[in-house]
Amino acid sequence: MEEILDEVVELSIVVSFFNDEGTVVELYFRLNNVISRLNKTWEIIFVDNGSDDRTLLLLKELREKDEHIKIIRLIKNFEENAAIMAGFSQANGRVVVTIAGDMTERPEGIPQLIEMLAKGYDVVSGCRVNDRQPFAERLADWLIFKMTGMRIEGYTCRLRAYRRSIVNLLKQCRERTQSIPHLVCWLGAKTIEIELDAGNKDTEEIVPLQKMQKKEKLFAAMKRALSLASNLGVAPIKIACWLGAWLGGLGILAALFFIASGLFVDYCGLNIGLGIVLIVLSMQLFGGALIGEYIAKTYTQIQGRPYYIIEEVIE
Repeated sequence: MEEILDEVVELSIVVSFFNDEGTVVELYFRLNNVISRLNKTWEIIFVDNGSDDRTLLLLKELREKDEHIKIIRLIKNFEENAAIMAGFSQANGRVVVTIAGDMTERPEGIPQLIEMLAKGYDVVSGCRVNDRQPFAERLADWLIFKMTGMRIEGYTCRLRAYRRSIVNLLKQCRERTQSIPHLVCWLGAKTIEIELDAGNKDTEEIVPLQKMQKKEKLFAAMKRALSLASNLGVAPIKIACWLGAWLGGLGILAALFFIASGLFVDYCGLNIGLGIVLIVLSMQLFGGALIGEYIAKTYTQIQGRPYYIIEEVIE
């Protein structure tokens, strides 16, 4: 996808914060140190996603000292994808880089992302070296791929670089339940995931231990997979229909078997019969829940409420 715009700003950094007062200042200085070596015109867009601590105050103090900073204050806490989209709405750069304010990813990897964009990719996502993906996340990725046909690069990493053309296309998507990596895949963008340098030991010790993410539980990963799959298509309903058809046939065969058992033998297999009935009923409830989820998402979409609401822009 070719660039068609001529913005003065070459690089925009979008950072989303939610109650991250402990990392605001350190992240800014590390970003400034990285960007200053790139020899590009730049801007930093800080998105305060409804923080109720000192995050906004610290951002304003930094803005008074650096005119490259723009602050977007959301009216309340929205999900992180919404905060990033709010940042996209104010970004002017030919390249837009996103990073989380909690410093779970290191800004020192930004130059590597930009280098890969120069090789023809539309979106480049980072991953930490030797950071083994938990089994639950790998299972969720496999389920999403099987149900949607989309293999997502760098879904769990929030340090990403986008071409301006992709950002413009993302802003045209109007879903209320958005997942930016999956929308990028749906758009057909050329993406890649790369391993990033860990940085020096001095900076590694700065990352707050309390921010280290725990492995997702299996149930949560499967729930996320089904939710994303329902956002991107009707595959879960098709699966539920096929399972319902097979289990319905099994229920008919079981009923005939138990009728025959009652005619010829004293034991009619009551416990087994109840078990099969419960399986069939559970699948009916599962299918009904899937349909209900689609109806709920349709209802949310037709309400027409904005994906995010910007209370204030400070620039």
